[in-house]
Amino acid sequence: MNGINKKIQQLKKMSLYRDIKYLSEAQYKYTTIDNKPVMLMASNNYLGLSNNNLIKKAVIESIKYYGVGSGGSRLTTGSYNVHRKLEKKIAKFKNCEDCLIFNNGYMANVGVISSICDEEFTIFSDELNHASIIDGWRYTPIVPIIIGNEDVTNEFSKKLLEEGVFIPAIRYPTVKKGEARLRATLMVTHSFDDIDFAIEKIKKVNEFIKINTIK
Repeated sequence: MNGINKKIQQLKKMSLYRDIKYLSEAQYKYTTIDNKPVMLMASNNYLGLSNNNLIKKAVIESIKYYGVGSGGSRLTTGSYNVHRKLEKKIAKFKNCEDCLIFNNGYMANVGVISSICDEEFTIFSDELNHASIIDGWRYTPIVPIIIGNEDVTNEFSKKLLEEGVFIPAIRYPTVKKGEARLRATLMVTHSFDDIDFAIEKIKKVNEFIKINTIK
């Protein structure tokens, strides 16, 4: 703890210590911070849409149908048909081949840069660039060649989906090479019948792919 406190004091001396401000109402031109009404000039709500009545109404209606939260990342269970519809509309509006939505600008820079660039790229970045750009090239991966168990795991996941069960394939670099796996997540809303159904489909796909053992 002494080391942490020392680090905090150093940040304060350098005027780098961040103090969190808590808002108690929606973001607009004015808001309330720490029970004090203030003009808001620090928000990313550039178009004022976060408190737009039409958008709030649409969000409420979508919550009634889709629930709250994505339940996972875009690669697992976090991609919905409404996301795809929006992506297609944006692509058409921008006259582009396709579109991919990110949660925010930070994730867009990190995701795009690290996905496109590999060890053969040379990236020139100004030291004053936004942290998202810097993190993007720092996280630039070396793209692996997926072979053996990785392919079997991916095929298993695809066959399960065809049978009506979605269990994502987790492969390198998320896990070590040779340790690819299916990640099955149980929810409290799953019944015994649901679990039996999933087990039945797993056994069926296993017979098709002919894996000797499933750990």
